[in-house]
Amino acid sequence: MTELTLDRRRIAVAGVVLLLAFVLAGKFLLRPARPAVVTPPLRVAPAAASHVSAATLFVDVVGAVRRPGL
Repeated sequence: MTELTLDRRRIAVAGVVLLLAFVLAGKFLLRPARPAVVTPPLRVAPAAASHVSAATLFVDVVGAVRRPGL
């Protein structure tokens, strides 16, 4: 049976292979989850002209916006 010799070159190659294996494993195991699918906003057809009233519309804007409020 032949005896395995551990010279510096074989140790360096084995170290590089292990390093690449760890990097690839970390890349696939530690990557963030895929973002949730966001559906596009619905486009609503405008109402008929006879049903339009002159009411004031207020929009309450909250969250991560530049100027929250009414």
